[in-house]
Amino acid sequence: KWENLENKTEEIMDNTTEDWNQGRQLLLQRCKSRALKCLHEHEYSRAFAHFIIALTVQPSVKGELLNAFLFTLEKLAENLEKEKQINEVLMCYEQALDVLPQDSHVLHGLATTLFRFGYVECALSYFLKSYKANPFFTPSLYCMENLKNALVERWHFVMLNDKERNFAYKRAITRAIENGYNRVLDIGAGTGILSMMAVDANAEKVYACEASEIMFAVLQNVIQANDKPVQSFQKFSTDLIIGEDLPEKVSLIVTEVFDAGLFGENSLEILSHAWEHLLLRDTENNSSNEENGVSSTNSNHLDKSNVTVCQAKVIPYSADVYVVPVECEQLRRTFCLEDKVMQALDIKEGVIPQYLDEEPYSTEKVSNLKLKYLSEPSRILQANFNSHEEIKLLLQGKVLNPSYKCIESGNLDAFVMWFDLHLDEMDKISTAPKKESDHGCWEQAIFLYCLNI
Repeated sequence: KWENLENKTEEIMDNTTEDWNQGRQLLLQRCKSRALKCLHEHEYSRAFAHFIIALTVQPSVKGELLNAFLFTLEKLAENLEKEKQINEVLMCYEQALDVLPQDSHVLHGLATTLFRFGYVECALSYFLKSYKANPFFTPSLYCMENLKNALVERWHFVMLNDKERNFAYKRAITRAIENGYNRVLDIGAGTGILSMMAVDANAEKVYACEASEIMFAVLQNVIQANDKPVQSFQKFSTDLIIGEDLPEKVSLIVTEVFDAGLFGENSLEILSHAWEHLLLRDTENNSSNEENGVSSTNSNHLDKSNVTVCQAKVIPYSADVYVVPVECEQLRRTFCLEDKVMQALDIKEGVIPQYLDEEPYSTEKVSNLKLKYLSEPSRILQANFNSHEEIKLLLQGKVLNPSYKCIESGNLDAFVMWFDLHLDEMDKISTAPKKESDHGCWEQAIFLYCLNI
């Protein structure tokens, strides 16, 4: 009896399996037929639904349906995006990945969609998944590399490789901490290299702020990899609040929020806010600071007769700005309309509008240009970053009237500007053009002068 029962059970199961397989094949054929019919009639939403069922029922038909399915997905996503149905677009890609989790085309399509919607970092992760799924799928490789360049600007690498800059900062930071300025805030921390230097110099507390989402992620990875006690904030320094973010005011700020024009990255606004809200106040009591191990720091930018002792300090301490007029045919031909062209086109100079960018200068490695100095370089400005009053005066604007004595004849094409960044009384970084091979991270600011003089 038991044998008969087992045989009947197996027979029923075989029949059930056969019926189920027949039903599955029937469903598959119907879905394939309806999907292709809807696709032909441009009913992409219905076609997509039928394709999803077909691929779920029988994943092996991927090769047969893949091109039609990908075309349907692309058109459906395109139509939904036009209608601003962002969630529906992402849901379609989610369903597509449920049936084709390792398809490089679907992953690439989702990545490009995320990029258009502004989810840049998430887009990068899906470009990477697409590339890993198929290393020969070059569109994802190209997009991934281009996106990396957009997320992390190339100058970060040049700066990190500038040994002269790095060692100068390390020496200045170490001296400051040894003199008692041992609660440190790294503004615009980037990869956190200055924060690492402060920790290595045995600072009591080290804080770092970085507003860029991608660079903040890099900063956190660096802190974790080096096992350093650095408290980090994904904020602009001007958004930091004592008591909410920082538990206390700091005695030392280290930063390099400077571009080739020195003030182009809102450095004065950042430092003014820091002196107002983040740095310890000065005191007239000299003895109390000596007891705390804080010594006064003199600079040729300050009146040494001033008895005020600073409880706080900024690195870099100050900057000297230099400008020189130059002749450079390469700059002239790149940025200016030559006289002979204007004459040939019968264009009068007065009718050509002049449009200024947000920054009134470009940047170049002057050592790579063939140019001629028309005079000796002149120091036109001294900026003391450790004087809040001087910073506020600079923010109000300062009219400069430098004079130059010509030492060479030529056409005035541009003014070249650079600066010396005094980190403290012993170390400085110069962005001046170098005659020898220039491996530094700094370019020079070029103020174009397209008038014939």
